[in-house]
Amino acid sequence: MQDDYQGWDAVEDSMGEYQFAEVHGIKKGDNTFVITDFGGSNDSRHVISAMMAAVKQFKCKLHVRKNASTMSLLTKLTEASMLKVAPVRGGDHEELGVLGMRATPPVAKKPWWKFW
Repeated sequence: MQDDYQGWDAVEDSMGEYQFAEVHGIKKGDNTFVITDFGGSNDSRHVISAMMAAVKQFKCKLHVRKNASTMSLLTKLTEASMLKVAPVRGGDHEELGVLGMRATPPVAKKPWWKFW
């Protein structure tokens, strides 16, 4: 099975580690990809594009490791309704499973009544 290239490059020094610009991730088993670090990137658009590329390239579940660098941006994205996550049980590290993501925040709903 050959993966489609979506921007995640394999790191030469270590086996199973990938990099998408400043975002780092590892392949965990056959059906899970874990983003370990967002690097110095605080741009939500950059992180969302890395997540979408990981899902397309590896065709598996996506998890994000909970740490200081990832949690600030993850809470920002979940509050903006661009990302839905759930805690994952088991494993050595605390991780969040990504249930869904959007490239843009949802449009605010307009009230059904009008004032003339």
